Amino acid sequence: MNRLVVRWRADRDIDEQLVYLAKQDQHIATRFLDSVERTCQLLAESPDRGFRWDQDNAIDRGIHVWSVQGFPKVLVFYRPIEQGVEIIRVLHGARDIAALLEKEF
Repeated sequence: MNRLVVRWRADRDIDEQLVYLAKQDQHIATRFLDSVERTCQLLAESPDRGFRWDQDNAIDRGIHVWSVQGFPKVLVFYRPIEQGVEIIRVLHGARDIAALLEKEF
């Protein structure tokens, strides 16, 4: 079984983006949530799929990044763990990602 651990901030990131999208189009919001769930499950099954995030000390912490299927500007930041992944944040690529990830450690 593949283990999927979602940190509370990643869960909050998803909720915030879901609310934003739902204000524009409920269908897109539903598609987004389905895509996030599928992407996270895919990463749990294949943790090496993503790329190492090479900002600041993220490499030392083993952080990887992969985009949400169908939403290429939304990035999943995760760390491979035993038998799966830990989802750290789910952020839009236009945000100050380095600063937001720094707060995680």
